[in-house]
Amino acid sequence: MLRYESLFITVPEITSDEAGTLEKNLSKVVTESKGSVISFDRWGKYHLAYPIRRNDYGVYYLMRFEVADDKKDAVLEELK
Repeated sequence: MLRYESLFITVPEITSDEAGTLEKNLSKVVTESKGSVISFDRWGKYHLAYPIRRNDYGVYYLMRFEVADDKKDAVLEELK
C-alpha cells in the first residue's frame, strides 16, 4: 500500500453538510479501490495568494489515504 496526501480547496461558503458530503464522496473513491482513508482534516479558512473564481478566501481540507500500487492511477485520476 502506498500513502498519499491530497489537499483540496473549497469555496469559503461551504456548509458542514456539504463538507460531510465531500468527505463521504472522496472516501468512497478510495475505498472502492480497496484503499483506506487515514485522515480527513479541515485546516480552516485562509486568504488565497490570488483570487480563484473571484474568491479571495478558501477552506482547505487535507486527506491522507492508502491505496494499492496497482490501483493508484485510477484513484488519483478520479480524485482530479
